[in-house]
Amino acid sequence: MKYEADLVSTLTKVVPFLPEELKEEALEITRAIKNESYRSSMMVILIPCLPEILLREALKAALLIKNERYRMEVLEVLASRLAKLPRATLYPLWCETLHIISQRTRRNLLTDLSTLAPVIFALGGTVAVVETCRSILEVGYWWP
Repeated sequence: MKYEADLVSTLTKVVPFLPEELKEEALEITRAIKNESYRSSMMVILIPCLPEILLREALKAALLIKNERYRMEVLEVLASRLAKLPRATLYPLWCETLHIISQRTRRNLLTDLSTLAPVIFALGGTVAVVETCRSILEVGYWWP
C-alpha cells in the first residue's frame, strides 16, 4: 500500500512531462494499481495527458472501478475528452460503454449516465439528452 502511494505521488508529478511513447506504459502501470483510490487519483491526472488512441483503454479501466465516487471522478474527466472525439470514433465506444453500465444497479447506471452526459450531448445534441431523460423517466414509472 505504501508503495502504491509513493508510486502515485511520483507519477502525478512526472506524467505531464512524459513523452508520448511512455504514456501507454503509464496507463498500464496505473491500471495495475490495486487500491481504487490511488488508481482513480492517478487516472484523473493521466487522462488529460493521454493521446486520443489511448482513451478507449482509459475508458475500459475507468469502468472497472467499483467504487461509485472514484468511478465518477474518473469518468467526469474522461467524458470531457471523449466528447471531443469524432462521432465515428465515439459512437462505437458509447455502444460498448452503454452495454457495460446497463448491467449495473439502477443507481450506478443513473450515476454513470449523468457523469457521461457530455458524451450523450456530443453524439446527439440536446435531442439525445432530452430523449435519454425521457427514457429514464419512463422506465422509472414502470419500476418505481
